Amino acid sequence: MKKTHPWLVNRIPNNLFYNKKILKEYFLWLFKKQKANTKTKKYKIGYNIIKKNHGGQIVDAGRNYYKTTNYRQIIIKIFPNLNLLEWKFQKIPWKYWEKKSNLLLLAKYIAKKYKYKNIKDWYKLTWSILLKEGTHDLVKKYPDGISFLKKIYPKYEWQPWLFERITGRVWKTKKFQLEYL
Repeated sequence: MKKTHPWLVNRIPNNLFYNKKILKEYFLWLFKKQKANTKTKKYKIGYNIIKKNHGGQIVDAGRNYYKTTNYRQIIIKIFPNLNLLEWKFQKIPWKYWEKKSNLLLLAKYIAKKYKYKNIKDWYKLTWSILLKEGTHDLVKKYPDGISFLKKIYPKYEWQPWLFERITGRVWKTKKFQLEYL
């Protein structure tokens, strides 16, 4: 006899996903159903997929063990061994890159991936790296390495001319022109 999952019944109990074990079973079932067997495919699991697959209580009402509608955080917390990154999911929360804590998480990830050991290594940070490792929203807000790094390390005296590329905004400032001379 085929096992029936409790979220596949006509009327799902309001408290079903408050059970952490059931919540985990649901996402394991969803990953299998969506053939999300790699990190890249798991990052494609989004609001609409969860909602269409009987997970409305999770994404709409926050009726789950973690009491949040942020499905990205739920998946990350349920599967810590996967080392998933919230910003790699298709949609991230509004104003995600305005929180310094999120920028610091990205910086830590970049430092590890690109083997940045000291502050001077950060001069290798480019727009391409920010786009590849972050999102389009990130590079709209921080169009080059220096603008990103000034937000993270505001007390460090960055030398713009040591970066591979900086935006024209920086070059146009009198302060920069005087420092460069």
